[in-house]
Amino acid sequence: MTPSYKKSAMAFALLFLVAFTGINAQETKVKDLEKTSGYFDFYYNDDKGKLFLEVDRLDEEFLYVYSLKTGVGNNDLGLDRGQLGNEQVVYFTKSGNKILLVQPNLKYRADSENLQE
Repeated sequence: MTPSYKKSAMAFALLFLVAFTGINAQETKVKDLEKTSGYFDFYYNDDKGKLFLEVDRLDEEFLYVYSLKTGVGNNDLGLDRGQLGNEQVVYFTKSGNKILLVQPNLKYRADSENLQE
């Protein structure tokens, strides 16, 4: 596993600690939590260490960038403090009762008139 892949996997795992499954569940889980506004509003439960993300922009691409506030210094793992990780274009989409974070493959470009390509 490459260091870049490990960092991406850790960042995506942190982003999706909890997924909402219904409006009533949302209201119950965040009722007593403080809302933090941002590009995606979120609620944080300090006692349980859980993050509740409000996903109100489905199928809309955005730039996802992550970094480490602290780290182990300059090392072979690539987990250097204060350094930005790889950035990705991603979007949220709904599949059944789940919200998925999708990273489209932007590295491949068809260069022909063939629609199947």
